[in-house]
Amino acid sequence: MTYKLRIVTPEGIVFDDQVDKVVANTVTGEICILAKHINLVTVIDVGKVKVCQGEKIIYGACSGGLLTIKDGECSIVATTFECAEDIDVARAQAAKERAEEKLKSDEDAKRQEMYKAKLKRAICRLKVSSMANGSN
Repeated sequence: MTYKLRIVTPEGIVFDDQVDKVVANTVTGEICILAKHINLVTVIDVGKVKVCQGEKIIYGACSGGLLTIKDGECSIVATTFECAEDIDVARAQAAKERAEEKLKSDEDAKRQEMYKAKLKRAICRLKVSSMANGSN
């Protein structure tokens, strides 16, 4: 049994199709959405999103947002969302290295939190990109 999933970012619609299952990281843990799920609104954390369509699996790196289920349809409104095959690995690696360097050199507490968030996003993008070529 399938249901409609729509993934939207400020740039537009990233995905809009029928799916069998969605797995995402929320701020309270991982959630798996199947057909006929109850209505729900939850906050998505930085992490991998797994979309299953029959035998096809799509991985994406999500930097946070909201996941809602209403009347059998699921929507993810994400700050950013990149499908695994679209991730620029060199750019993600450079972002990771910059964040790590800033964490070592800048002791300002507010900036430390910002660098930790940037590091978390970069690591997520690198992990998800490796899933596109089966090295998860």
